[in-house]
Amino acid sequence: NILFNKGTVTIFAGERTINLTIGSNIAIVNGNPITMATPVVSVNNRTFLPASQLAGLLGIRSDWDTATKTATFENK
Repeated sequence: NILFNKGTVTIFAGERTINLTIGSNIAIVNGNPITMATPVVSVNNRTFLPASQLAGLLGIRSDWDTATKTATFENK
């Protein structure tokens, strides 16, 4: 489940609650601040952050193969 509210996004995923704020590179995961490499952005009322950052916040392993330009995601 995802809730959008005036510049914030809250994601409920299993036992994780992730709070994101547009323009901030700090995610709050279960009450704990996590510094991300890039800030969350909004373009045309859509929220964006790198898939690898979101995967990490969700506890999903991500790998990038430069040779094949392929991203792989694995749920732990």
